[in-house]
Amino acid sequence: MASAEQEPREATRGGVTPAASPIDEVPKLPFAKGLKLSWRETIRIATVAAMLILVVVTRQSCSDAVSQFVTSFDDSSSPADQMPKPGKVERIAPTASPAEQKAAVDKAREQTP
Repeated sequence: MASAEQEPREATRGGVTPAASPIDEVPKLPFAKGLKLSWRETIRIATVAAMLILVVVTRQSCSDAVSQFVTSFDDSSSPADQMPKPGKVERIAPTASPAEQKAAVDKAREQTP
């Protein structure tokens, strides 16, 4: 009593009709053929690539020029060279009495030329 208009039966496994699997219900993503970029995007990408190459190529010469510029300000007649250099430093303990502190300061003044 099957009519010709009935849908065909689903395949069965062991006499049990399989339920619809969740994989069948997941929508498929459209397949794109290649990367589609406009002229504007292509020019922007090329400009950024050229700038990165320029930075890598000029890195060393630019850093050399900057270091020469900065070190050109180093004068041997600067006030830092004329400052007296400290000799041996006397350490004063935080628990020292005022008399001991004064004695350490006087001793340091005697050692300074």
